[in-house]
Amino acid sequence: MRKSTLGPFLVVLLAAGLSAQPAPHTSSNAHFTLQFNSRGLSSLKRTQDAFDTDYLAKGATFGDVFFRYKMDRGRWQDASAMRAADRRAPTGPPSGVSREFVFVDRYYLYHGDFNDHYGDLELTSEFRLEGQALIWTIRLKNQADRPIEVGDLGVRLPFNTEGRWDWEETTTHRVIRHRFVSGNNSFVFWTRPNSVGPFLVMTPLAESPSGQSRKAFRATRLEYTDEAGVYIHSTAAGADVKRLGGNWRQPHTSLTLGPAGSPEAEAAYGFRFRWADGYDGVRDVLCDEGLIDVNVVPGMTVPSDLEAMFSLRTKEKIDAVEPEFPAATDLEDLGTRAKNTRVYRVRFDKLGENMLTVRYAGGRTTYLEFFVTEPLETLIKKRAAFIVNHQQHRNPAKWYNGLFSDWDMKNKVLRSPEDIDNIKDYWFASDDPGLCKAPYVAEKNVHFPDPKEIEAVEYHIKNFVWGKLQRTDKETWAYGIYGIPNWKVNRDSGPSARDGWVGHLWRLYDYPHVVMLYLNMYRIAKAHPALTHYLDAAGYLRRAYGTAHALFTVPLETGNWPARSIGLFNELVIADVIEALEAEGMRSEAAVVRKDWEDKVAYFINDHPDYFWAEYPFGPCAFESTHAFAKYAMRETTRPDRTLKVAPADAARFLEDQMKANNVMRGWLEPSYYLLGNSSPVSMFYMSQM
Repeated sequence: MRKSTLGPFLVVLLAAGLSAQPAPHTSSNAHFTLQFNSRGLSSLKRTQDAFDTDYLAKGATFGDVFFRYKMDRGRWQDASAMRAADRRAPTGPPSGVSREFVFVDRYYLYHGDFNDHYGDLELTSEFRLEGQALIWTIRLKNQADRPIEVGDLGVRLPFNTEGRWDWEETTTHRVIRHRFVSGNNSFVFWTRPNSVGPFLVMTPLAESPSGQSRKAFRATRLEYTDEAGVYIHSTAAGADVKRLGGNWRQPHTSLTLGPAGSPEAEAAYGFRFRWADGYDGVRDVLCDEGLIDVNVVPGMTVPSDLEAMFSLRTKEKIDAVEPEFPAATDLEDLGTRAKNTRVYRVRFDKLGENMLTVRYAGGRTTYLEFFVTEPLETLIKKRAAFIVNHQQHRNPAKWYNGLFSDWDMKNKVLRSPEDIDNIKDYWFASDDPGLCKAPYVAEKNVHFPDPKEIEAVEYHIKNFVWGKLQRTDKETWAYGIYGIPNWKVNRDSGPSARDGWVGHLWRLYDYPHVVMLYLNMYRIAKAHPALTHYLDAAGYLRRAYGTAHALFTVPLETGNWPARSIGLFNELVIADVIEALEAEGMRSEAAVVRKDWEDKVAYFINDHPDYFWAEYPFGPCAFESTHAFAKYAMRETTRPDRTLKVAPADAARFLEDQMKANNVMRGWLEPSYYLLGNSSPVSMFYMSQM
């Protein structure tokens, strides 16, 4: 690799298979420090960064363009910059360009025969440092004597997102990706888990970069995304997904390149990378680049009895905002409220997905995807009723009698541990999916009591939980809870079996669900004593106490798993258990659980453990816990008689750090209902579904 003598640094990468790999070429300016190898960009850093963070994954190369294309009635051919079999050496580099990617179709299926068309399609991938930006352009050129249809054209994003158990490595040398794929207004940005800027922002180019031919350049837009990457064109991928039952709602397009020598034989696209100072900086970059900065309140999942408001900030002209269902949408333009900012109010009558198409800048489009639900109270009641009416097993002859299991919507059958339909067995009778339903039904009945539903929860506790899933107060390791795959397997296992290893009572994650179940039943019995029959309020509260204390003792004794060092889904109820015990005059029990809980709170605030660590290196379960720790500490440090060994300043610092980390994990700027507010990088994480 060498520098161009024509001004800005220009590298176009050779895609031919080479037997020897040259040493990486390094180039930098005041904003970017880059390394290139023979295949593409191998390192991307911020010049003079606060941390030595490489935004690209180790050993990965950025610049891989993948696509599917065909001629006439032939079949789709796959090609990728990273597969040497798809490449040939160019006949010669273009003037002023050091190296280039070239893809070649090896054979083509046409009228039932194999026909070789070597040199059919050429792809050039070019990176250029220009001022504060890194510009990447992709150019396709048809070299065949007939048109070529490009059904897919996508780019891979091999950035440094893999989680690590090491706290320092995770927070300072890894990044989290946020992507919004929505036509011309698409963008991707990456941030470190510690929220220390700058953020790296990738936006599509609406116009050809300076110094490059404008005639073949297309306004770049993204229209689809999957695990492979993001797509500029996606007709072939979209057809595959539709066959599998997918419901991607944005349009899929393809590209037709005319025969060699024709004006339509070439097409070019591009992206710009810039650094941004925090979330507001990302919003400013979007506006600077001619995109739209979207703000929505209260969110994009909207009950039908509420309205939403949103603003569009852009330097471009908003031509129209078009509802997908005009007759069922009340959309009001409230006019300009700030510089370059228009505000709208919307209310939807049609349930389910609702799309608003924003047309702007004389031909560009983006999509705001909302989801409309029934009123929240209706949803809560319907969900509880469905669980009770369709998801509970009632067969005294079965060991799972009383279990709330999973309803198979496709086959309209209630699955059981004996009929799992190739799904992991512990989903049905243990772990989060199996144990989350009863606490939900119980909590609903705290506020909206229904005798039938309360009876179903008590049936579950009597027949599935006490003395089965959970050890009784008369057994060793009292109140201990059996982990995966289910209590029956674990109770029947011998001491030498893994499932029988000290009773398999060491799985921490299951305990908080049962604590929540008992606490909610205590609340029901307290408010509506005539509706509970299995235990009274005092009985349920004692079980909540015993299970909460067992969380901190039984796993430690049986498997050396300390509950104090890991965040757990639903354990935020421990603070409520303490409050209930004190209210009922059970001060000694409250003191026991308070010590357990405050030991954990102090550990997280004072000892600075990795609060990204839950069951996985990057687990959003932990953030529910750590926010509960922060709120508890902020409250307790104001009390003169506090027992929590945390300084007020440390509690405030922890709250700030926790909220930053929590935001890093969630869709914050991505205005679509399946991203905004959800955990990233895995949208619709299982906690949302539960």
